[in-house]
Parts: sequence; C-alpha cells; structure tokens
Amino acid sequence: SVTIEVSAPDDVMAGELAPNVRLLLASERSGMDLFSPWWSGPVVVEVREGSMTSNASLLRVMPGVPLAMPVSVSNAGNIDLNLQFHVDGLPESWSTWWRLSDVNVSLPLNVPVNATLAQPVSLELMFLAPSNAPAGVPIEMSLRSMDGDEELDLHPFEVVVEPVRKPGLTLERATSTVRSGGTVSFNGTVLNLGNAPDPSVYIEVRIQSTQDLSDMVTFFNIDGGAGLALDESHTIGLGTGIERVFRLDVNVPESAPLGTRIVVEVTVHGGLDEENRPYTIEMSHLIEVDQRRDVSSDWTTSPTTLSDGVAHEISLNFASSSSFEENLTVTFEHPESWAVVCDGIGALQAGTSTNVILEPGHIVTVERKLGCSVLRNGGPASGDLSVLVQTAEGTTVREDVQPLSWSIPVDQDGMSGQAMAFGGGIILLIVAIGTVLILRRPSDEDLGAEAGEASKPQEGPPITNSVVQTTTTEAPVAGPPVSAPTGPTLPENGLPDGWTMEQWQHYGQQWLEQQSASQQ
Repeated sequence: SVTIEVSAPDDVMAGELAPNVRLLLASERSGMDLFSPWWSGPVVVEVREGSMTSNASLLRVMPGVPLAMPVSVSNAGNIDLNLQFHVDGLPESWSTWWRLSDVNVSLPLNVPVNATLAQPVSLELMFLAPSNAPAGVPIEMSLRSMDGDEELDLHPFEVVVEPVRKPGLTLERATSTVRSGGTVSFNGTVLNLGNAPDPSVYIEVRIQSTQDLSDMVTFFNIDGGAGLALDESHTIGLGTGIERVFRLDVNVPESAPLGTRIVVEVTVHGGLDEENRPYTIEMSHLIEVDQRRDVSSDWTTSPTTLSDGVAHEISLNFASSSSFEENLTVTFEHPESWAVVCDGIGALQAGTSTNVILEPGHIVTVERKLGCSVLRNGGPASGDLSVLVQTAEGTTVREDVQPLSWSIPVDQDGMSGQAMAFGGGIILLIVAIGTVLILRRPSDEDLGAEAGEASKPQEGPPITNSVVQTTTTEAPVAGPPVSAPTGPTLPENGLPDGWTMEQWQHYGQQWLEQQSASQQ
C-alpha cells in the first residue's frame, strides 16, 4: 500500500479545492512507468477562529463625557467573520457605540481573514454615562464577541464613575411687567447637575434700577423659608439630584416713573470644572414699570351748621396722573331722609354709587370736579355725611366723614306743639265771642232805628254826623293756618332728575340760583 499526504498552505481559503493527484510508478527492472488514475483533491473546510483583546481592566467614566475603551480583534480562521459584541452589566441608562478609525460603525463587524494577530482590527468601544450616574461604586462589566451563536472571546473589566459637582440655575421667565405700586414675583431653581453631593453651593441675588427706588420693598426666600438679605451670599448645599426653589417678591413704589427698569441678577457658585475651578452661573430677570397709578380725591363742604331749608354745598375734586383710564366709584352714606343732588347726576340715595371716569393723565394731569348739594327733607337735623371713593379694583382713594346740621326754629321744635295748642285755644275763644256779637246785632239795630226816627228833623238837607260810617273787620275763621307753597316756576325741561315736587317747593329757588351762577 502507498500513503499520500497533502499539506495545505496557511493562507488557503475555505471552499478552495485541493489539486488533482495521481500516482506515478517507475520500474527499474523493466524500465516501465505506471500511472494511477487522477484523484480529485479534497475541498478546504471552514475554520472560524477569532480573538479579542483589550488592555483596559478598569475604566474611570466622567458622567456626560464619552469614554473610549480600545479593543483589538483578529481572525485566525480561513473565512471572514461577522462579529457581534455584547456588554454585560451595562446600566440601562448608559449608552455605547463602536468607532473604527474615528468613524462610528454599526454591528455586525466584518473581520477579514487577513486581520491576523500581527495586523488586527483596532476598534474603540465608547461609553457615555448620564450626568446623574452615582459616583464611587465600581461596576463590573464584560465584553463578549459572538460569531453567530458561538462565543469567540470574553473580556472582563470594571467601570468607576467619577464624582461630578456641577450646579445648575433656571428662572421661570426672563422678563416681567408691573404697575407702579404693584408687586411682581418670580421663582427660580438651583439644582445639582452632578452625581455627588455638593455642600459648597451658594447663591447671591442683587437688584439694580434705572431710578432711585430707595423705598422699594423686596422679600427673598428659599423653599418658602425665612427672608434672606440681598447682596449677600447664602449657602444652599445640594445633595445628589436635589433641587432648591427660591422666590423673590418685589414691591414697586408708587413713585416709580413709567419706563423704570429693575434688573434682578442671580449668581450661583459651586462645583468644580475640568480645571478644578468653581462654576459660576449668572442669570438676570428684567422688571419694567409699564403702568403707573397716581389718582387722588379731596372734598370741601359748606359750614357744618346752616339754617333750615338751606342746602349744604359739597365739592369733590379728582386728579389722575395714571397711565390708564381710571373708573372711580363715589358712594355717599347719610340719613335716609336726606338727599345728595350732584351736578348732571341727580339725587343719590344713601348707599347709591355713581361713577367718575378719568382719562389717562400720565402726560397731562386730568382733573374733574363734582358739585353736590345735601338737602334735608325732614328727619334729623344733624348727622354724618360720609364719602367713599374707590378704584375699579376696589382700592380706596378717599374715605372721609363730615358732620352736617341745620338750625331748626323753636316753633318747629319741641315747643311748637304747645304753642299751636295755646294759639288754637285763643282762636276758638275769639270765634265764640264773635258769634255772640253776631247773634245780638239785630236788636241793637232796631233800637238804633227807632232812636233815629224820633230825632229826625222835618225839613232841610240831611245832616252829616261827625261819625257817619264805621268800618268793622270780621274775626278770622277758626281752624289751623293754611299754607300752599308752590315754589318757583318749573324749568322748561320739568323737574331736575331725581327731584320730587316737595323738594322743588322747598329748594327749587336755590337750585335755579346755582344753575344761574354756574352758567355765568
């Protein structure tokens, strides 16, 4: 028997055919050559063999900063490999990807047969840990290379997350508008963007203005706590993942002019950057005074005591330098039997309100005057007249009380009843006497006639006596005096708005005089 051995070269590829082989025999005795049939060589079988290496056994990852781990892959087989890689122990919030020659590549990775140990494929496995990844605790991981379902190689390693101390700052908005005399508030948040506690974080709030606002009031607090001073640093240590909310209230004084700008500057210090220097974060909030309220009211009254039937005169004065229209409400309170009659409005009962509208007066002050008369139509002769002036939002502009009174004659006061009773008795007595005289008059006239006839001369002209004619005045009829006051003639348009006929009879002449004086 004859044994034939065929050796394949190292670089033979899978699937290649071995050359055909035949046996040649030469006979030395006979000198003849004998040839065997050709034998077809075998097919080269596949050899899948690869390796993976890395010199990294401990990685230190900075949260939020990508980190590369070098990996070398070689192919010791005779066919190209398509490899998958799996990282075991990787936290779900982490990210990984592969780079080849500084270019991101996707898996599977093709490893050709010429990627030998002498010339492997050099890769980079990239890691990215989130900014809140906890620091200090090593994480055990391993990298597996897979050829289909077959594991080719395994590389264990550990990852340690480096501590990061970095503060953050946010404001709920960048600008605000406010009316002079109003209050504006806004919130902000200081947060720990790192993965480790930072007890060194502090905050400072400063306020600057384009106008002198020395009477401006502010209130600054953190997490709803006690008030903190401005222009000073306040330590607000932050734990891992902790946020601290601060609030600033700014009360703008009434004297703040339109267009005033107030700048709130917020500065946060803390943490360490890559060069071990503290972070400094600065943000600002702009407050602009876009509306101004400046409205006032005063009033004057006539002397506190007047004669009955005379009206108390009131003058209400309004002035507005506000940058918007003011709608003021004026309310009077007084005894029910009194009435307040205002120019162009009419009579106002107690508790009834009227409105006075003032146009914007921030360029030229707008002024208004409201004249009113207080009339008494019975009821108490003295009492309080109160006035309340409010804005449309309910802010009190003026609130005051003025005592008013009228002097009442005695015959109209407590003694008038007795005087009327006494006078009535006298009138009844006079009526009785008059009645008796009337009943007796016929007999006296008869006697007078008879005496006249006895002394009458017979001839000559009639004699005129020294007293020929006597004038007599009949006694007044018994009963109370009758008065029918009608008042002055009504205007062409009839009674003024809110007036009654009884008020016109008593006070109409005074109203006509006031109207005549105002027209002059």
